[in-house]
Amino acid sequence: MNNTGTHIGSLWSSTGALLARATFTGETASGWQQVNFSSPVAITANTVYVASYFSPTGDFAVDRSYFATTGVNNPPLNALVDGSGGGGDGLYMYGSTSQFPTNSYQSSNYWVDVVYNSTAAGAPLTVATTSLPGGTQGTAYNQPLAAGGGTSPYRWTLLSGSLPAGLTISTGGVISGTPTGTGTANFTVQVTDSSSPVQTAQATLSITITTAAPPTCPCTIWPNTATPAIADTNASQPVELGVRFTANSNGFINGIRFTRV
Repeated sequence: MNNTGTHIGSLWSSTGALLARATFTGETASGWQQVNFSSPVAITANTVYVASYFSPTGDFAVDRSYFATTGVNNPPLNALVDGSGGGGDGLYMYGSTSQFPTNSYQSSNYWVDVVYNSTAAGAPLTVATTSLPGGTQGTAYNQPLAAGGGTSPYRWTLLSGSLPAGLTISTGGVISGTPTGTGTANFTVQVTDSSSPVQTAQATLSITITTAAPPTCPCTIWPNTATPAIADTNASQPVELGVRFTANSNGFINGIRFTRV
């Protein structure tokens, strides 16, 4: 690997304000290299940040077109698809010193990463005896309702109250959709059978929607097993290389990573 010399890791706001910086030490000949900041940096959910590292000799690892049509969704971290969130991904800037990278080329991934810890504790899922299975915000929900007796087929309607935001009930008795909020919703459904005379029955139910419990952290965008397609670009000049990312929840960035092959 020709990507040698003293590397510097930096965390920036989306507009280039330097939030933290640290110098890599004790690097290995290959694999992921990591440096931790002197103090973790608090970040805000769903806000774009830039993580970068300075390579004094260039010859960096790269995958061309990596961010062209898709980003990386590895909750709680997300590397952005090129052109989303107000800019390109990945980023670079040639120069003799570490600086905010603003250029992008062929939607390239330069294999820069962050080390993240979430502040969220994760709410436990609780249901009452009359409750349907709970769900998590932003995750598709599908729960068929059951009826007994009478004559099928049955027809279901929402009689009173409200389903959790984002969910609907079909006439066939399936509650489905993607929840957009959190909390407990109480509602009454009515089922009508197909006998003659028609029979009806009612039940008051509830669904509790919570935020998803965060993964066990520290977390990174890529696993330690991820490797780039091109180990050395032979671009032998000092360069800053970066990635634009967001987090799903408030938390802290402990440090910066990059990979050597």
